[in-house]
Amino acid sequence: MTEPRIESPWTRWFVVSFFLISSSLNYLDRLLLASLAPVLKAEYHLTNVDYGNLVAAFAVTYAAIAPVLGYWMDRVGLTPVAALAVGAWSLAGMATGFVRSATQLLWCRVALGIGEAGGIPGTGKVYGAYLLPKERALGAGVGQLAISAGSLAAPLLAAWALRHGRWQMAFVAAGLLGLVWVAGWLIVNWLFAAPATAVRNPATQGPGPSASHALLRDPRYWRLLAANFLWMSIYTLWPNWTTLFLTSRFNLTAEVANRVYAWLPPLGATAGALAGGLLSLRWIAAGAPEVAARLRVCLIAAVLSLVTAFVPFAGSPAVATVSIGLSYCFVAAGSTNLYTVPVDLYGASRSGFAIAGFVAAFGVTQFVFNPIFGYLTKYFGDYRVLCVGVSVLPLAAYSLVAGLRNSTAGSRVEPASGGVADPAGCSPQ
Repeated sequence: MTEPRIESPWTRWFVVSFFLISSSLNYLDRLLLASLAPVLKAEYHLTNVDYGNLVAAFAVTYAAIAPVLGYWMDRVGLTPVAALAVGAWSLAGMATGFVRSATQLLWCRVALGIGEAGGIPGTGKVYGAYLLPKERALGAGVGQLAISAGSLAAPLLAAWALRHGRWQMAFVAAGLLGLVWVAGWLIVNWLFAAPATAVRNPATQGPGPSASHALLRDPRYWRLLAANFLWMSIYTLWPNWTTLFLTSRFNLTAEVANRVYAWLPPLGATAGALAGGLLSLRWIAAGAPEVAARLRVCLIAAVLSLVTAFVPFAGSPAVATVSIGLSYCFVAAGSTNLYTVPVDLYGASRSGFAIAGFVAAFGVTQFVFNPIFGYLTKYFGDYRVLCVGVSVLPLAAYSLVAGLRNSTAGSRVEPASGGVADPAGCSPQ
């Protein structure tokens, strides 16, 4: 097992938790578009298909840039890349508050995707550097808590801005928070993380290009990426379409949908992610292999995610909100564990690049599925066919990785250069 750099668990978890605030801001900036979609559709004369294409434009940029930033983190360190990424997406989010056309809105989403592509690879890097292997899924659960906080804040911030008559205020406020975080993280890194950069074996500090690229020759990694592509279909549905679903299905205004209902489902994701992380931690502590424990949680979550099919048949917005929350809950329990498997298999030193592949797969999921969601809702006039179809995809995802149950943390890919496959850790600089 790779030990964390900082021995004190309180200090390690403090550094991890502070970094995860950036995940909250990542999803806050990202999901403000979804929360304000009804207003933006009316202002810029967009259809559901146009809206799906806006989300896809963000996603394709996000998918393309994530491996670059993940690899860069592995090579030069976490802090400079993370600070640059958060600063870039915060400025892009603020710029959204000043757009005057649909075209300008599109380019702001592209710019947002470039910066936000560094968010999740950064969290993977933090888990690998500071947490014990058995703690990583729990760390991912805490990460989901941070993501859910941002997801929850987006509709509330949108509702606040709408009540004051200026939706632009939401984007500007969220961007300012990101710039404040950058300053705070530089201070935390100076106080706590910098001393942790001393590696037990300095010769292994930072993987070479062949070490990072070796995992691309491992068929297990490609199966994991394909599984993530399918699994995250539900996860791209509700963050991007909940407000539109509630306003169209129950004739609610955007302000009411956001203020009363749309902020609640992310709480389900938080509960599911924490439960999934604790469950795999318990099984690993009882002696189960790490990968087998995580995939066992994924199977249970995939079966329970079938509840997604029943969401459009809810008779009230309250029941629909609870159903969406359950769907969120189960898919988050599985994704928390699925995202941890690459760190188990490939080690901390390549966690940035490994998780960046997952981020890219999620970006492709959004790029592929959101236009499909737009066409399906336009063609059928409701969400029934969409939700029934997407509900079975986590089971399909599990079928792709079920054979990895016997993979162990020791069966890592060796770099082509013959270097160390799993150095003592990555330098969180």
